[in-house]
Amino acid sequence: MTDLLKLFDDLDHNARQPCNVGADHPRWAGGVDRVKVYMPGHPRASCNYVLRSILVMEQQIGRFLKSEEVTHHKDGDIRNDDPANLILCSNQSEHLSKYHPDKERTDDGRFT
Repeated sequence: MTDLLKLFDDLDHNARQPCNVGADHPRWAGGVDRVKVYMPGHPRASCNYVLRSILVMEQQIGRFLKSEEVTHHKDGDIRNDDPANLILCSNQSEHLSKYHPDKERTDDGRFT
């Protein structure tokens, strides 16, 4: 994993974007906030943070996840990023069809 991260050593690691995420977001409705790790320059970083589940899965498979790949938590606890609890799905469609087949959609197609 450290070899992969060396690719990003030349980036400005002090650059920060203002982001309202989790409880700081104006539309936050409560719930569990996922664990994020400060990793500026990471290909999956959003406002310099990456979901810990992504980093754990990348460590397990020895490469960065592709943009369409999704991690699934076997026990349904999105804060449990133990490697034994994570499954890699090739895309969101596979994730939903295998692990959330009964999930209902709203009139505009969003999942409830």
